[in-house]
Amino acid sequence: MPLSCLDERNWKIQAFDLNDEEWLQLKTRNRKFGGLRMPCCDAEVVLKQSKLGTRFFAHRRGACLTSKEGEEHRQLKLIAVDVARDCGWEAHTEVPGIAPSGEKWIADVLATKGSVRIAIEVQWSAQTSAETLRRQKLYMESGV
Repeated sequence: MPLSCLDERNWKIQAFDLNDEEWLQLKTRNRKFGGLRMPCCDAEVVLKQSKLGTRFFAHRRGACLTSKEGEEHRQLKLIAVDVARDCGWEAHTEVPGIAPSGEKWIADVLATKGSVRIAIEVQWSAQTSAETLRRQKLYMESGV
């Protein structure tokens, strides 16, 4: 379940960048008027908080691949963003891109400093070496 969503202007909102008051206001506004959607599939959004206090966005209805992310995956993405930012990088979660071949990708975390872009993938579930290499190739083709 992503740590980011899109608003009605197509601007990205990162759950961890909001303070308590901003989170509550966004939750109230979304309940009343809607407008927030998932970047992965355009589904409507519900604002939630885990037992550990991690704020995140969930699919209101239906499911897609990102809806299967668990608390551990969200926590590790959050740690990756925090570490990258502490080291002077700009970092965001669930950043989409398209390789020159036309294949789409979504980086769990994309860290940027100047012209350098690094994708950080949190792999909590089983994944073959071939799939890991395929993803790395897509990032390299995309200049990441």
